[in-house]
Amino acid sequence: MQKIVKIAVIALGVLGIILWFLLLGSVDPYTDLMINIAKFLVIIAAAIVLIFTFKNLISHPDKLKKALIAIVGFLIVVAIGYALSNGEATDTTSASASKWVGTGLYTFYILTFIAAGAMILSGIKKIFK
Repeated sequence: MQKIVKIAVIALGVLGIILWFLLLGSVDPYTDLMINIAKFLVIIAAAIVLIFTFKNLISHPDKLKKALIAIVGFLIVVAIGYALSNGEATDTTSASASKWVGTGLYTFYILTFIAAGAMILSGIKKIFK
């Protein structure tokens, strides 16, 4: 059952995204309807994925604990990125938007640094084994 739902979700998601991109530049009078259908399909696919993800996490407490630890860790990284960014207004962005863009960049840099460090440590462990 879960494989069938997973395949259906992937198919709906891909179909929705393809329709969305095909219709973005169109001047057809039915464009708005088709874009709304594409949005609806993507939302349905995302909802199904979230429902089954939460169902799976709730049924396995060890996975739920690991997921919560990962989410808290990510939120800590975002908070550090937010603290490091400055919110200077420019001609095109407000101070708040500038702060959040900086937060996203710092979060990306921190996560990249963590991933690179983990890869290096993994390589060092393999060398010494």
